[in-house]
Amino acid sequence: MTTLYLKYRPQKISDLDLAEVRDFLSRIVNLEEIPHAFLFEGPRGSGKTSAARIMAKILNCEKLSNDKEPCNKCEQCISITKGTNIDVVELDAASYRGIDDIRLIRESVKLSPAKAKKRVYIIDEAHMLTTEASNALLKTLEEPPGHVVFILATTNPEKLLDTIKSRTVRVNFKKAKSEEIIRSLANVLKKEKMKYQDEVLSLISENVDGSFRDAKKILEEFIMKDILNDIEKAQNHLLCKSDFDADQLFKFLKEKDLKNCVSILNGSESAGVPAKTVYTRLINKIKDYLFSVSDYKKDPSNSFDKNEILALSDIFITYWDRYQNDISDYVPFYLASAKWCDKESGMNNENTDTKNKKNEEDINNINNTDGNRSDLKKHKNAKSVEVADINKNGDASEKDNGKQIGGILKDIPDEGENISQDVWKQILIMTRNKNASTEALLRAARPANFDGKILTLGVFYKFHKEKLESIPHKLCLEDVLRETLKTDVRVECFLTQPEIVKAELETVIKDDLQGDRIHTFRDTSVILTESNDSADIMKLVDEVFGS
Repeated sequence: MTTLYLKYRPQKISDLDLAEVRDFLSRIVNLEEIPHAFLFEGPRGSGKTSAARIMAKILNCEKLSNDKEPCNKCEQCISITKGTNIDVVELDAASYRGIDDIRLIRESVKLSPAKAKKRVYIIDEAHMLTTEASNALLKTLEEPPGHVVFILATTNPEKLLDTIKSRTVRVNFKKAKSEEIIRSLANVLKKEKMKYQDEVLSLISENVDGSFRDAKKILEEFIMKDILNDIEKAQNHLLCKSDFDADQLFKFLKEKDLKNCVSILNGSESAGVPAKTVYTRLINKIKDYLFSVSDYKKDPSNSFDKNEILALSDIFITYWDRYQNDISDYVPFYLASAKWCDKESGMNNENTDTKNKKNEEDINNINNTDGNRSDLKKHKNAKSVEVADINKNGDASEKDNGKQIGGILKDIPDEGENISQDVWKQILIMTRNKNASTEALLRAARPANFDGKILTLGVFYKFHKEKLESIPHKLCLEDVLRETLKTDVRVECFLTQPEIVKAELETVIKDDLQGDRIHTFRDTSVILTESNDSADIMKLVDEVFGS
């Protein structure tokens, strides 16, 4: 039995499933002169290679119809369909990607076609070509012989050189919509003279991520199992409802019931549901919830608000990107569920308390000199002196705000308060220990607002802002904020004007600290954490620009 996706592979432009591609190629072939180079870009299974072969037939068909469709009966059309035409060369760039392979093409284009009108080169997965091979192809793409046409196909056009893309006519194969896949499958079943349930075709379309080829493969499995008219068996076959129920998982996530979340995920893993399938369903469900709270498309199963949906998406996407290549493909889901269920749960177990005390002691040790450390420990009830309250006469007003004791960081900021200079300095020091490049970027930024969940940073330069928003630096900073502030914090950046750093030294006398003089700086917009590392500044710059 011939597989359905090969048996019903499009053989004419009118057979293509994507309407936009059909219309565009129809206009192209009706031009007096067809372009010499095409770039077919789009997701896998969208019909790029089939369309490339159809174009090769149109260019070489011996009995082309009036509407510029191939006859599929002449020697050229038949040989192209079978893949035996010596003038139509298909190259898999994933396997033949080196400069030597492209040099062979550059030499062969000089030869006239053996039997066909045009020599057609179809380069699949063109983004896999090496940089050297891509550069070697440029000149030939720009000025090929009149008898040569290039058709490049890729799933990742962003990886191609801009100079290659500029030399081609780009044809965008968009991800297929659900109704387009259903129509394609219905046409196949009509030709096969088989009955089916509409719900079964809808189920297939929801599980193929816009791929016509994958849809026909699943359809073939359903035909062999004789389940085209049984939606329950079809669901069981796809492991979508009986072995992974996204609605049920989100119900337990809403209740922060980690035990049942793990039970659902473990059952899916044991049943063999692919992790990619679970991830796709989770993200699609989050998208549906977002549509629901936006009043775009209501989802009655949604019980989350907008902020919860954004937090869920951030957690699952972050953990999937970070851990998807671990030994167990389900590790990202277990960790993300645990993260969400522990979020804002107010855990105060012994280990957490111990860690908090240790962090507090580390902060105290960093912020205090050896000379006054012992004295400061004796004054646990000392009130903090805020420099901003120094009056014109030089007297200091005291505020018992619980944040500082003689300059020592004691507690994290409350919701609605900004990050203090001492806390920010500690964040910079901890960031430097994790990643010196991130800390160097933060020197050109200052905390503008902190609402308990989101830290807004004003960044002085566009380059620094873009770097701080990139994944590695953003994750590093958010990890440090989590350790320092004892809560999950999301970082948002905006550009602001650089401020002149003032170092107005003030002397504040603390009577309750036995007359010790404590020196503070007022309005230090940019904090430099170390003064001994000037010799390594060039190395630090290299790390930032190279990261």
